[in-house]
Amino acid sequence: MKKIFALSLIAAASLGLAACSEKPAAESNTVEMNTVETNVAVDEAVADINATTENAVDAAGAALDNAVATDAGVANGAMAEAGNHAM
Repeated sequence: MKKIFALSLIAAASLGLAACSEKPAAESNTVEMNTVETNVAVDEAVADINATTENAVDAAGAALDNAVATDAGVANGAMAEAGNHAM
């Protein structure tokens, strides 16, 4: 009877040790590493989008400045031409 009880306790203890083994911790580390890699990828994507937005804003500003300068040149040329016709 003592042997059966001892074997039952040993079986229960071994199942408990198997349930609390280190393998889930390794999976947890994998999940954590994947989370870190995902966060890095997201941060890089946000940085790329911010750089693209800044470039687009700079290009739009340059185009606007060019348009204003061209308009001013056309307006000054039209005024000068009108002045020549008035004389």
